[in-house]
Amino acid sequence: MIRQYDRVQLKSGHKAFIVEILEEDVAYMADIDRDGDTYTDL
Repeated sequence: MIRQYDRVQLKSGHKAFIVEILEEDVAYMADIDRDGDTYTDL
């Protein structure tokens, strides 16, 4: 189970923090560490 503020590794290899759970096991909003910056994405 993924919880809010968990740190996860994406299939792309980037690391991200889950900032909002939109639909359990389906859709999450995450802050993704990429290219030396942080991006928020669904």
